Amino acid sequence: MHLDLMDGRVGDRDTAGLTYGLPVVNGGSSSADRCRWSALIAGRRLWVLAFAAFFVMGAAWATAAPYNGVADEINHAQHAAGVGRGEFIPVKASQAEGAGAFHHVKAGLTKTDLCWQGIPRESADCAAEPDGDQTLVRVHSYAGRYPPAYYAVVGWPLALWPGWGGVLTARLLSAALVSLFLAFAAHALLRWLRHPMMTAAVLVAITPITLHFAGSINPAALEIAAGLALFAGLVALLFPREPVAPRAALVLAGISAITLVIVRPFGPLWAFVIFGVLLVPSSRAVLRRVFALPMVRLWVAGLAAACVAALTWIVLMGTGERGWVSPVDLSTIGALKFELIQRLDEYPRQMVGVLAWLDAPLAGPSYVLWFMAFGLLYCSGLALGTWTQRWRLIVLTLVTFAVPIVGDTLGARTYGLVSQGRYVLPIAVGLPVLAAYALGDRAVFVGGAARSVTRLLAVPLVLIHFGGLINTMIRWQYGIPGFPKAQHIDPFGGDWIPPLGPYLPVALGTLAVGLMLAYAWAASAEASKNSLHVGGVGRSIPAHVPANVPD
Repeated sequence: MHLDLMDGRVGDRDTAGLTYGLPVVNGGSSSADRCRWSALIAGRRLWVLAFAAFFVMGAAWATAAPYNGVADEINHAQHAAGVGRGEFIPVKASQAEGAGAFHHVKAGLTKTDLCWQGIPRESADCAAEPDGDQTLVRVHSYAGRYPPAYYAVVGWPLALWPGWGGVLTARLLSAALVSLFLAFAAHALLRWLRHPMMTAAVLVAITPITLHFAGSINPAALEIAAGLALFAGLVALLFPREPVAPRAALVLAGISAITLVIVRPFGPLWAFVIFGVLLVPSSRAVLRRVFALPMVRLWVAGLAAACVAALTWIVLMGTGERGWVSPVDLSTIGALKFELIQRLDEYPRQMVGVLAWLDAPLAGPSYVLWFMAFGLLYCSGLALGTWTQRWRLIVLTLVTFAVPIVGDTLGARTYGLVSQGRYVLPIAVGLPVLAAYALGDRAVFVGGAARSVTRLLAVPLVLIHFGGLINTMIRWQYGIPGFPKAQHIDPFGGDWIPPLGPYLPVALGTLAVGLMLAYAWAASAEASKNSLHVGGVGRSIPAHVPANVPD
């Protein structure tokens, strides 16, 4: 018996006795076999296309950015280099030393200056770059107390090659890891749910900030991707669908949940929120059905062990200990007022993308267009969904905004106002997914209408990714002059030049646009072809299944 995450098969049949929605009768006819193989090939082609699109855009960011060009990259790189050398449990730094931890890394990774970060008018030309110096030195990393799992994967090139070769290899490894989770999430939502607006939900959920961080040495993007993949797996397992979810959905949910828990200190909280939002309104019958699946108890035990390990690490390493921070002199009520009046609108923009060191906003109407696409899904799902679907959307929305607001309100005098919108993206990515599921149940967009709407949304969303890349390259290479000076528009020049030249990231970004649009076109066509809404609200079956197939 084998299990394939690509097509959701266990052996030759899924748990409903159906293969891609085709009834198995007397071993299956040759026509059924042809349809099955056609669906299998189409599914794998779409997975490869999705992976390639996300990875190439991540690679564009990886080759475009200066060292430490993305927030806190040098701290994560030094932690990764230390873990790559085998220092899995580093020596903790005291609060007076800035918290974090100490590592022994090669000096080539330590030579940088914070001379342009947060100063938009300055280019990255003023900073030192990784030079390959093999001298072993002791360094302090603010990220040194983070769990070592992610850093063990991306850290070995940094331990071997402390120059641009190691940095670029580590970034590409990170981009590949993130792209794997994003591709499996997209595959699960399209192939296992067959709700026609799921492709649009994927495009809305994967914002520029996610792929921006995917091309850097930072576990933030992996955390976001694991959150999206966990939503995809659990929605396929818990929500009504025909045929019932393949066992591969359980594997995806299990791997994603464990990954989410162990990569960053807030992972256990995000997993708790996702499971809570999706499980609490579920009926006992649904829970009994899920827990009756083979291996489910082993996955639950594995997740419990991961949670215990993560919480033990957090407590023993003191990941929340205050280091060098900038507390503000605001009362609790004053901090709450400040959050609600002056910062609330910042969080959605940061979820879409305020790039580099929060000093490279997206250009033009990018935010408005992204919010319009999100609003189409969210408001329609909220208005037309069932009461349970509305409950999930409302609760997840409230938690998404409550975490940064309450955190800053209570910690203003201790840590300062440190929350950012991207911190809550591991749970916020579920909002378009839940909304698209509600729309699929209500048959709001089906067939050609769903295909047209998805493609209409895809064009501006994909171009916003490319525009963010070009705009941020210009910020790194020239700086952004203050008013009233005109901004540069040429990404091929500047005071600082990317290590492999500016033409490669622009070419990769252009290729990524083509791949992402190709995925959107192919996936929307597949969803339109395979989804037929029949028998009233809430029943979607593949179009090639005869209508008289028994439930």
